[in-house]
Amino acid sequence: MLHDLDCDMIGDDPSKHGVFASEILSGRLPQDCLYAIKSHDYRAGFKPKSKLDKALIIADTLAVIIEKVKENGELCVERLEEEIERVSEKQPWYKDNLRKIEEIGLKIAEVLKLGIESQTSNP
Repeated sequence: MLHDLDCDMIGDDPSKHGVFASEILSGRLPQDCLYAIKSHDYRAGFKPKSKLDKALIIADTLAVIIEKVKENGELCVERLEEEIERVSEKQPWYKDNLRKIEEIGLKIAEVLKLGIESQTSNP
């Protein structure tokens, strides 16, 4: 949740998203976490380097896609895959972000299932 701390503060300048949040959190989180926050949105200009950086990008992107699918029906791997294709037609960065799943050594279907389970499990 902390990576989007600045969403209401950056106005119409997406290049500040994550950067401003990391400044607010400076001294409260380790440097690797601050860098992950800065690099989670490509518009800020920070390239993801570590697995943590990439994992935050994946989680952030998948959360958006899961919310879109949940609004329109059943949450399943096939629907997520369809939504990824649909949104990526106009915004190819969605698919680019999710390619990082393989970059960190995981399988896309397994991560999609995990995302679904995180939304459907009861505490």
